[in-house]
Amino acid sequence: MSPEQMEACHPEFKQSVKDLDGRSDIYSLGISLWQLLFGTRPYPNQTTEMGLLRAMTDLIETRKQEIKITAAHRTIAPGLVEILKKCITPRPGDRIATGTALARELSICHEPGAYAMVHPKSAGLIDRLRRNALPILIVAAIVPNIMAGLFNYYYNYNEIIVGLPAIAQKTFWDIQLVINLLAFPLGLGWFLYLAHPILKSIKQSVATDEESGTKQLRSRCLKLGHYGALINIALWCLAGIAYPMALHFSTGTLSAPDYTHFFGSLLLCGMITSVYPFFLITAFCIKAAYPRFLPGVSKTEHERRLIAKIEKRTYAYICLAALVPLLAVLALVLIDSKARVTLLILSAASLCGLGLIFALFRFIQIDIKTLRNILESFDAAGTAKF
Repeated sequence: MSPEQMEACHPEFKQSVKDLDGRSDIYSLGISLWQLLFGTRPYPNQTTEMGLLRAMTDLIETRKQEIKITAAHRTIAPGLVEILKKCITPRPGDRIATGTALARELSICHEPGAYAMVHPKSAGLIDRLRRNALPILIVAAIVPNIMAGLFNYYYNYNEIIVGLPAIAQKTFWDIQLVINLLAFPLGLGWFLYLAHPILKSIKQSVATDEESGTKQLRSRCLKLGHYGALINIALWCLAGIAYPMALHFSTGTLSAPDYTHFFGSLLLCGMITSVYPFFLITAFCIKAAYPRFLPGVSKTEHERRLIAKIEKRTYAYICLAALVPLLAVLALVLIDSKARVTLLILSAASLCGLGLIFALFRFIQIDIKTLRNILESFDAAGTAKF
């Protein structure tokens, strides 16, 4: 019997039988499963030598204390022990609420990878990722832009700007300052606006029903890397038009080939700043953020469609990642460029980066497989009978 059920049976307590709900049954089931697993109850045996009423009072006080989980308990069945602890916690509000939720927990606890994603260890990798979510996302969004910005500066300066009159070079610096001061804060602010509900929710308790809005959060979580990629490539392409137009209308010295160089180089930068953030942010979201919302899933078909869509996008983006070094090499071979050293560095760096992208791609594929197993276990739990 749960402590609140014992209080309802005890004449000295105000607890009423009408106040009890299914969480009291979850407690009783947890005690039974504990005894089946370990051969003993989680509480010491109680005698009735002092009378039944005194024995019930002592039992109530004993069961209002948290269960002590030892290293031996965790060695036998680490995931299952944590689930049982949630069943037999003294406060009803802290327990697993329903039989369906308990069935889901039991169905994934035998798969360490799946259980670790939904319930990461304290101070473990996933827990650290969640606690540092904001700086991780900022770094994933900013660093590729900084690298692309350096390439853009050195390439266009050596290819175009160095050959322009002094007044045009000064104008270029002014235009670059204005565009960078506008584009970078705008892009980062837009991205953080989209990420804010996710960052807020992974640090809070998420309700286990669709009315809580977790369906929209889960969808945005899986699409966040794609959104970041679209923001970057859109802003870089706009900059590829704004740079030459601003130079042309302010100095009148820019030629048609210069337009091509500007737009082509900034488009290449946009590709770089879409591929790397996509994989970095998506890997983080699938590993650390999205599993946080899985307790709120009621219809797994919607989740399967979301996961299938993000999986297709990973293939599209890895093709885009392979295209970056290819375009850099083609430019090196076909264009008589004054910035060949810059193109050579880009070719080598993007080839090395392709290895990182492929590693992230493989990690994402593994985690997607694990997520599918979790959803299948949820379906299996939904058909279980209690």
